[in-house]
Amino acid sequence: MSYQVRITIDHQKVLEREITQTGRVESIEFNHTFETLGPHTVKATLHPASISVKNLDYFENNNQYMKSVYVTPKPKVLLVTNEPDSPLANTMKEIYDVRIAGSFSSLNNMDAVIIDNQAHQLYRILKPEPQRLYH
Repeated sequence: MSYQVRITIDHQKVLEREITQTGRVESIEFNHTFETLGPHTVKATLHPASISVKNLDYFENNNQYMKSVYVTPKPKVLLVTNEPDSPLANTMKEIYDVRIAGSFSSLNNMDAVIIDNQAHQLYRILKPEPQRLYH
């Protein structure tokens, strides 16, 4: 079975391709970088490539899939490491808004802390004190 697939994001075409499907399931991968924060709509639409296939399409209403995506700012992460150019650090920089420090420092405005290959003494600093209940 052959059909056209069209993928749009916010009404802008990002992919259009003819598919010849031989199995039960067909997956299509694509990459997109959103330029703005907030809500976006991703829509995939299938169009039969020939009249013979169109006659087999019992439910034309299911030829469309929509997904809402809400884009948020990159999380702010403190990476505690002695290797600011390590593979982990480089990967983290691609995904997150990373601040690199050689030792534990302030968590102001940080969403997460990642500790990379640090001495166990650092964990004592981070370990929360048990809460005491007074009656």
